[in-house]
Amino acid sequence: MRLRPVGVAAITLAAAITASLFAAAPANAESTTTTQTLVSSSCVAQLKDNLAADHQHPSLEQLKAACAGEVTSTVSQMHLVTGAGARALAKARHLSAAETANLVARAENGWVAYQDWREGYKSWLVKEFHEGRTYYDGSKAWVTSYEGYTGRHICHSGGSSDLFVNVVTRECTQPEPVSIADNSYQFEVSATILGVPVDYVVGLHAKVDGYGNIDYTTNS
Repeated sequence: MRLRPVGVAAITLAAAITASLFAAAPANAESTTTTQTLVSSSCVAQLKDNLAADHQHPSLEQLKAACAGEVTSTVSQMHLVTGAGARALAKARHLSAAETANLVARAENGWVAYQDWREGYKSWLVKEFHEGRTYYDGSKAWVTSYEGYTGRHICHSGGSSDLFVNVVTRECTQPEPVSIADNSYQFEVSATILGVPVDYVVGLHAKVDGYGNIDYTTNS
């Protein structure tokens, strides 16, 4: 299926938990949840053009309402990996004595932490979300295995409310150790809205830096 050009909707959700020095254990913060509205500019443009061809001219507000979705983002408190936790992890993964010692040393120095997060998109047509656990150490953030610690990034299709809606996953990244780990979920929606066909992509991003600050952004 051919992808149409995707515009960018500027939504940045602030859900930041900051750790300035990992040599000392930072204070934990409560989990936070933020909700914003995302309007697909690509969907609006297609609706306007296709309806105009049929001699229909709804207002811009009507078009935006038809192409709107609610984005809800949640991030947990910071979880520092303890020495005991590192030993349990090493045992579960059958690590060698040297690997276990390295894992425990890093944890006891307060240099490894993780956060769990979830970002969901819900409209009258579709319900999608992605979730994950991202590790970080004051320098890098990652999901793939790094020095014994492995996070996760799961992209899940929650389904649609209409048999004539099709949702296809286009991207579900698994970030390697980098300064900012972009957990990106891109999915394409093909549907009939207001009686005309539209085809647009929604992108959900949970960007985590080496200190555990998380920035949620979207595009559509």
